[in-house]
Amino acid sequence: MCRRSLLAVLTAAAILFPLPSGLAFAAAKPNIVLVTLDSARADHMGFLGSRHKLTPNLDRIAAQSLVFDRTYAQAPLTVVSYASILSGTYPQTHGATEFGAPLSNSVPFLPDILHSAGYNTVAFVGSIELDPRNGLAPGFDRGFNHYSAAFRQPQPGQGRPAAVERLGSKVVAEANAWLAANSESPFFLWINLSDAHASHSGSYDAGITSADAAVGKLVAALQAKKLYDDALIVVASDHGESLGSHGEETHGVFLYDETIHVPLLVKLPQNQNAGKRVRSRASLVDIAPTILEVAAIPVPSQMQGQSLLRIAKGSSSADQPVYSRTDFPQRAFGWSSLESWRAGKFLYIRAPRPELYDLATDSGATHNLAHSSTAAAETMAAQLEAFDSRLKNQGTASDTGLTASQLQKLASLGYVGLQKSTAGPNATAKGSDP
Repeated sequence: MCRRSLLAVLTAAAILFPLPSGLAFAAAKPNIVLVTLDSARADHMGFLGSRHKLTPNLDRIAAQSLVFDRTYAQAPLTVVSYASILSGTYPQTHGATEFGAPLSNSVPFLPDILHSAGYNTVAFVGSIELDPRNGLAPGFDRGFNHYSAAFRQPQPGQGRPAAVERLGSKVVAEANAWLAANSESPFFLWINLSDAHASHSGSYDAGITSADAAVGKLVAALQAKKLYDDALIVVASDHGESLGSHGEETHGVFLYDETIHVPLLVKLPQNQNAGKRVRSRASLVDIAPTILEVAAIPVPSQMQGQSLLRIAKGSSSADQPVYSRTDFPQRAFGWSSLESWRAGKFLYIRAPRPELYDLATDSGATHNLAHSSTAAAETMAAQLEAFDSRLKNQGTASDTGLTASQLQKLASLGYVGLQKSTAGPNATAKGSDP
């Protein structure tokens, strides 16, 4: 399936927009910094309206960036979402799962592409889930010159690994040390901060503040070496956190805004379009093609996202729909997988009991209109099916459920109540409703 045919399902206008006028990038390839925040909800960001003053450093970056007000993850799961961010493809295409299924070698991978284009590619991650050797993300080190995770799985008889997350301050300190010794251009630097994800047993707000403080230290290091202004810096979260909404404490099962609506900043070289707010919907799958566009590297046709620059150029009246899914309920508990479709003012969730919400009047998604607004529900369902069928035509990675070793590894990371399931990855809206 080519990228153009898939984008036609989302919006014909998106692929027709020329490069936004007024944006001119330097001939030399810019340094690229990708900062990802695990489990950071959009409504906890000051630049997205929070009044709790948790993110002063991120707010300062936002003042120099394109700010995307409505960005959505393609999955409420760490490994699956990062695979979409780094490959520019949807979960069914890249095949990575939270249960150790490797990233497909057939999909394009941003670090690999940048490495082939002459970039020095490095990663410093704060979560064991993103450790290609000891965690749940085999294949994520593809194309990296250096990938720092350094976690260890528990030895026989141990319950949990000695550590499953590293504080953002330590991750950034390691990254800053690398910058001090290896700042030759061009480089691609990915920094993953898991402070909010690690705060499940403590204060979530404190985790957000800790991650923000780490970002501040990174910015200071970039500015000290005069690397900040000319760099392309992208800041995003992999997914949010329910924090008790809809009966879910963390993430993974549901597709409501608490776990799917995420922050996204794009600071362009020379701070072009600083502070511009973009109301049109965006997706995490759009990040990889955007980075390649700014770096003047051809975007592979297999990438399924579109340019965030074109989204910023477009009118909100031509707003693209957004697709998300989670197979975690089915794979982990034998329940139904879920898919969602955000279009116009509606959120539609395909489940054994379909759900439809008018987010313009019901932002918390508490009043299901699927049975009272049947015409709208049927339209949304048809759009979702048309989009989904195109993904399925390409084929998906096969899966036979969790092995005993995978169950043990997930349990060691805090996932409880897991059980084997033999249903495949396309078993959507079959089984018990979560």
